[in-house]
Amino acid sequence: MYIRYLKIISNISLIFSIFGFLLSFIGTLNNVELLYLWIILSSFILYRFSSKKVLSIILAILPFLPLLLMKGPLDRTFIAITGLYSLYLLLRIVKKLTYGSAVEEFEKVIPIVIIITIISIAISLAFPDKSILYNTLVLPYFVVYLVSAVILLRTLRYIEYSSSENKDINKVNLAYSIGIIFISFLLSLPVVRAVLWKGISLGFTYILSGFLMGLAWIVFAVFFVFDKIIALLGRFFKAERRELPEIKTDELTRRILDMARMGESEKLPEKGAVSSSNTNQIFIIIFSVIIVIILVYIIIILFRRYESRRKPKEEDYIETKEFITIKKEEGSGILKRIIDRLRPKDPIERIRLYYKKYLLMCKEKEIGLKESDTTLDIYTKSRDFFNKNVLPRMREIYIKVRYGSENPSGETVREFLSLYKRLNSKD
Repeated sequence: MYIRYLKIISNISLIFSIFGFLLSFIGTLNNVELLYLWIILSSFILYRFSSKKVLSIILAILPFLPLLLMKGPLDRTFIAITGLYSLYLLLRIVKKLTYGSAVEEFEKVIPIVIIITIISIAISLAFPDKSILYNTLVLPYFVVYLVSAVILLRTLRYIEYSSSENKDINKVNLAYSIGIIFISFLLSLPVVRAVLWKGISLGFTYILSGFLMGLAWIVFAVFFVFDKIIALLGRFFKAERRELPEIKTDELTRRILDMARMGESEKLPEKGAVSSSNTNQIFIIIFSVIIVIILVYIIIILFRRYESRRKPKEEDYIETKEFITIKKEEGSGILKRIIDRLRPKDPIERIRLYYKKYLLMCKEKEIGLKESDTTLDIYTKSRDFFNKNVLPRMREIYIKVRYGSENPSGETVREFLSLYKRLNSKD
C-alpha cells in the first residue's frame, strides 16, 4: 500500500532531526541533505522489493553505501544510525501500520519535538552562530515530519473508517505526496529557512515576553491588594505613640539631685500601653498570614476545578490493563474437545475463556491489538470487524464480572456464550 511510503518519510525525517540535533553538540555534519535523500530513496527501493527475500538482503547494503564516501567519524556514525533505523523501520514498524498505532506514536513524539524546538530556539538566541546549524539540521526535518505524519493520520483514518473506493484514496495520497515534495523543496532554500526561523524566533520572544509581563502584572496586583489590606488594618489597630516631654537643663539637674536624695525616680511608662502596641502588631501579622493562606487556597481550588473540567468523565470503575496473552492454542479435533472438557467450570473463568477466544479471533483478522489494551481499546479497534450489536453487551458483562466483583450466574454465562457465537453474524 502506497500509504506506507508516507510512514517511511515521516519516521526518517524524525530520526534525522533528533540525531542531527544531538550530534551538532559534538561536531559538524556534512552533506546531510544528500544523505537524507539517499536514505529515503534506498528505503523506498527496499520496501518495493521486500517480498523478494534474496534481493532484499542484497539491497540492504544501500543505506550504508555513503560510508565509502564519508571520512569523518561523526558523519559515519550518523550514517550508521540512520541506516540501521531505516532497516528496523522496514522490518518491524511499516508492516504493522494501523491508525491506532500511528496515533499513539504521534502523541509520544510531539513532546520530544516541542522540547527540542524550544531548546534549539533558546540556544540560537544565546549563541546566534548556532542558528545556522539548527536551521539546517532540525527545522526542515521537523516540518517534513509534522506534515507527513498529519497526512498519514488523516489518510489512515480515511481508510479505516470510510467506505469510499480506493481510487479516491490514491488521489488523496498523490496530492499529499506532491505537497510534501513541494514543502521539502521550499525548505531546502536557505532564504526560506532563514525567514521561517526568524519568524519562529520572534514569535517565541514575543510569547515569552507576554507571559512574563502578564505574570509580573499578576504579582503586582497581588502585592497591591495585600498592601491596601495592611494599610486598612493599620488604621484600625494603630499603635499609640507617646511623645517625650521636653526637659530643660536646670530641671534635669534638679531631678537628678532629687533622685540622689530621695532614692526615687520617675515612673516608667505603663506596661499596658507597650503591651497593647505589641499585641496590635502581632495581630496584624497573624491576620496578614491568614489572608495569604486564604488567597493560596482559593488559587488551588480554582486550579483543581480547571483540571477537573479538562479530564474526561470517568466511569464508576477503574479499568486496568488486560494482560491476556494472545497465543494461538494448539490441538484440534478430538484432542481439542477433550482439552475443552477439562477446562475449569468456574463461571468467571468461563467468561474469561470465551473473551480470550474473542481476542484470538481479533488476531486472526489481523487487528492491531496489544496485550496491554483495555476492553475499551479492544472494542474500538474490533467493532468494524464483528457484529456491532453484540460487542457492547459482551463488554458490559465482562466488565461487571472483572471489575464489579460479581459472581455470574449460569444464565449470564449462557448469554455470554450466545453473544460469542453471534460475533460473526450480520444480524
